[in-house]
Amino acid sequence: MPSAEHNAEPGVSTAPDARAAGTPARGFAETRPWEPGGMVHGPKSARSSESGRPYCSAMTYEPSNTLAGQLQRGLGRGALGARDDAAAVYACVREDYRWWWHIDERAVYLARLIRDLDLSVAPLIDRLHAADPDDDSNEFTNTLQVLEALGRAGVDGVVDELRRYVTEGPHWQQALETVARQWPVELWDDLLPVVRGRVDGLVFGQPWQRWAARDPALPLGVAEPMSFADLPAGSSRWEWFCFVAEHGDESDVPHMLDGVAWLDARADRCGYDVLVTGLARIGGPGTAGVPKLLRRLWLTPHSYERASYLRAYLELDPARAELALQEGLWDCEREVRLLAAQRVPLTPVLRRRLAYLRDDPMETLEVRAAAAARL
Repeated sequence: MPSAEHNAEPGVSTAPDARAAGTPARGFAETRPWEPGGMVHGPKSARSSESGRPYCSAMTYEPSNTLAGQLQRGLGRGALGARDDAAAVYACVREDYRWWWHIDERAVYLARLIRDLDLSVAPLIDRLHAADPDDDSNEFTNTLQVLEALGRAGVDGVVDELRRYVTEGPHWQQALETVARQWPVELWDDLLPVVRGRVDGLVFGQPWQRWAARDPALPLGVAEPMSFADLPAGSSRWEWFCFVAEHGDESDVPHMLDGVAWLDARADRCGYDVLVTGLARIGGPGTAGVPKLLRRLWLTPHSYERASYLRAYLELDPARAELALQEGLWDCEREVRLLAAQRVPLTPVLRRRLAYLRDDPMETLEVRAAAAARL
């Protein structure tokens, strides 16, 4: 690890403005504020293979005690440790390391690193035009989502480049629908005349719903909800675990721990949130070992579940929860950042990070409001 170059609060810049509070410190310290005796360290062995879920390819991750592994998992410590490692940041755009592409979040996390480290967006623009949307790396969609966040934040040239892609690029429709979901309407509403002649099938959602009022001839379709009918073998057993997690009492704690072991045996990364939520709800002596489980689960690449682990920490291990809350302000998941913004202790450094989140146009309205309420 890099050595500390000054006596700043561990791992965080002491610059007074909001942007600096979001930028990894040049003298990134040896000890991070959430690192009490090994909490952050995963196994130091070789890479672990972790199978994908629906809509996600199989993925191999670097160990969680390396910068690459932390960035791949969207951990707050990775954002703080990135410093000037442009290659590590760009690598996480070129390869989509989300365990479940449709629900895990990385776009804002990676876009912030690119902006705050003053990295060039030119490689992303180049890859947007070159990447294949059907490639197993999911590079096109990942790059598009990162650029959308950068455009929303007003990074120079990004809005113009994405608008140009909509008019010229081969996968223009995905790009258009991505920016229309997030950008102010004035940044894309004038594109209808440009793309109208390119529509060759049913279209769904925005911007088409808005434009259909102006152009009733648009072939507007109705999207069907995502189906999870094809459950894996053993789903009936999983349904039992879920029922116990929601309705059980202290006598059912062993059953929920059996559920954790069942997921471990399946090399699955999805569902632990249900079980730890149930264990935290029940509490009591039988859950004494759950904080150790949470330290392992915190490092999951299936980052969507991390907010549930943080809530469980607050119930079952408040001392470690305080450390996890601090890291959570830099996490990739909005729900983790929201909970951290609501509950993190108000040190001078963390106040600056809250101000950063409050003022960042990439951030969700809920997180920005929670940060503002604490200041």
